Amino acid sequence: MRLLQQLVAIAAVAFVGSVGVGAAQGHASLTMILGVATAALLVFADAWVIQRSERPDPVEAAGKADATATLSQ
Repeated sequence: MRLLQQLVAIAAVAFVGSVGVGAAQGHASLTMILGVATAALLVFADAWVIQRSERPDPVEAAGKADATATLSQ
C-alpha cells in the first residue's frame, strides 16, 4: 500500500509539472524553471508520503530508549 501511495503522489506531481512545462510552449528559461520546480516538488512529495506512511516498529523504538539509557550511566 505504501508503494501505491508513493506512486500516486509522484504521478500527480509529475502530471501537474508536465502540464506546466507544456504551457510554457518553447520558452526555454520558463521550461527550465518549471522542470526544476517539478523535480523539487517530486522529492518533497515523496518525502511527505514516506513520513506519513512509514512508522517505526515498537522494537526499533525500544532499541533507541535502551541505547540512551546505557549512554547516560
